[in-house]
Amino acid sequence: MKKQIFTIALVLTSIFSALAFDSGPTDLKSKTVTVAQAYTSISAKGNIEVVLVPTQSTEINVEGNEKFIDAVLFSVSKGVLQIAGINGRSKDRVTVYVPVNDLKIITLRNGSNLSSKGRLSNKVLKVRVEGLSVVNLKSSGEIIINSDDNHLFNYEKEERSIIRVEKA
Repeated sequence: MKKQIFTIALVLTSIFSALAFDSGPTDLKSKTVTVAQAYTSISAKGNIEVVLVPTQSTEINVEGNEKFIDAVLFSVSKGVLQIAGINGRSKDRVTVYVPVNDLKIITLRNGSNLSSKGRLSNKVLKVRVEGLSVVNLKSSGEIIINSDDNHLFNYEKEERSIIRVEKA
């Protein structure tokens, strides 16, 4: 009897696990957006991973599920590149590769994350975090992190780099 109950429990667990596992859409696509206006600041919000790429290009590359990359909106106003993604699960996150040359300020909202592809060469970069975000940057200059709450910050620093954490 115990063996039958164990077998039934094992089968039910397997069935529920299989039903709960949602592989999600696998239609990974990419698109390119050209930004004609110059920007020195970025404001990102939503379920996106912003990857800063040190280059002179004006093309932003977006990768992810087709449904979600089409929902990412871009605009430039008063020198601020605004990137808005939709809120969602982490597996629906869209990656946005943004070319940067003279970036000064980045603001992250609503769970957007930030990283860099290569080392940034800015003198001072201010990062404002509003909400839950992950920041992973490499820079030869100073990085100033400012947050809206008592967040816990973990960071690694090289000899040449300067990282300063300020509370709002």
